[in-house]
Formats: sequence, structure tokens, C-alpha cells
Amino acid sequence: MSSAESTSGIESLLELIPPTNAVDARSSDEWAGVIAATGPLPPDYTAFIDRYGFVRLDDFLMIYSPFAPPGPGNLIDQMAIDLDAYRTLRLGHEDEMPLPPLPEPGGLLPLGRSDNGDVLFWLTGGDDPWPIIVIGEGDRRHTRLDLTLVELLRRLVTSEVVLDVFPSSFPRGPSQFVPAI
Repeated sequence: MSSAESTSGIESLLELIPPTNAVDARSSDEWAGVIAATGPLPPDYTAFIDRYGFVRLDDFLMIYSPFAPPGPGNLIDQMAIDLDAYRTLRLGHEDEMPLPPLPEPGGLLPLGRSDNGDVLFWLTGGDDPWPIIVIGEGDRRHTRLDLTLVELLRRLVTSEVVLDVFPSSFPRGPSQFVPAI
């Protein structure tokens, strides 16, 4: 995905759901430190975090941020937690859950979580942009969405995408991003 595409995507989301709080964009040095810990991240995600910060959509769907305080919702902390949980759920069921977790090549990288425990991952590797994988709480099935994070969020709030693991009450309009802390 080009920088221009990630910029137009975030601008479209900003028009639909303006930020509710002021957020300072992070420096390239701060992002370099994150990428050293996580590996590369999609440009629309970094643009999203720079504009919205650590937020929850409609107080239901948390988007992890590497700049959140340590603990729940911190991207780097959640990587260890969510990937360990995925490995445990997958153990002995690799035929049902063929997608590998990081650090395996093309592995899953967590990006967010719902209040119901559903986890959103990027499927890293070959595709550009990285597809988003949604796995319901305790479920071995997954849904693949060939969308960027920003495009998924836009389509969720406009009901162009409906995920069966999310309750019918989500999203609730008008949607908003609220600070997660």
C-alpha cells in the first residue's frame, strides 16, 4: 500500500468519525523503536495511531497501540498474550487453524480485541496490504478480510462489513472512537 493510499484512507475515516481527543503524532524515532520490537507495521495503522491514539470503537472494539501504558491494549504486551493464547488454541488443531503465529514466516500479528474476546490479527507476509483475520473467542474458525485496518473500521461503521462474531448491536450509530484509558 502506498503512502498516498493510507493517507486517503485515514482522511476518509477522519471525515466519518472525527477524533474525540487531541493526539500528538509520534516521531519516526518512536515508531522505529516499536518496529524493532514488532517488525514492520502497515502504514495505515501508524497513521491511525498518530491520529486517534489508543482508542475503542463504540466502546467495544479496542485497537492496540504500542504507545498505550504497559498492560492490556499495549500492542507489544498484547503480542505475547494473544500469540500465546492462539498457539495454545491451535495446538493439536493445526489442520483447522492453518495460519501460523509470529515469529513463523507469514505469521499472525494481533492488532485489536473486542469486549467479547474476539481477536483481530494481521496475516503478515506476502499480501499487500496484509489481510485482517478475525478469530472469535475460543473459536478455531477464522474470517479473512482483504482490507486494511482503516478500511475495515470504515466499513464496520457504515455496516458494509458485518462480522458474525460481533453482536448485532455493534456498531451503534453514530459511531465514535473513545480513549481506551
